[in-house]
Amino acid sequence: MVSFRLSAEEYHRFEELREARRIPSLSDLARTAMRRMIATEDGEDPVSYDVRNLQFKLQSLSEELERLTRLVEARDNHGLNS
Repeated sequence: MVSFRLSAEEYHRFEELREARRIPSLSDLARTAMRRMIATEDGEDPVSYDVRNLQFKLQSLSEELERLTRLVEARDNHGLNS
């Protein structure tokens, strides 16, 4: 766990940025910023990092959609057999 202090002005600006980017929490905003800094330090292009992050999110969404599809199909098949 990491904690840090913000001035009232910094907090307000971070909240505005968080809302504008539709990031759920300040913790998520800070985590995203730190990951991006680490990727840049490691020589990774920030755009490549963002693309990789989007690919990961799309894969997660795809897997969740498949899971939900299986649940609906199982429910429908169960209803037909009753």
